[in-house]
Amino acid sequence: MIKHTLLVPFFFSALPAYAGLTSITAGYDFTDYSGEHGNRNLAYAELVAKVENATLLFNLSQGRRDYETEHFNATRGQGAVWYKWNNWLTTRNGYCLCG
Repeated sequence: MIKHTLLVPFFFSALPAYAGLTSITAGYDFTDYSGEHGNRNLAYAELVAKVENATLLFNLSQGRRDYETEHFNATRGQGAVWYKWNNWLTTRNGYCLCG
């Protein structure tokens, strides 16, 4: 999981210098399922910024699910842009890559 975490600063450095950074959030979630259903580990980092009439969201997360003798790993990167055209019209575009 450390290899994926090292990509986070590079991923977030793509924002322009004039972007108004609203929030940076990083977290870790562990779920232990009842019985013999295994557990799940999830680490994520999220950044929200405002640029003029737009709000940008970037999220990078990596998870691992252990179930008996099987292990599953996944990584997801996603982004969204909200743009306020005027007082009554706002649009949202979202993009996601999973692996």
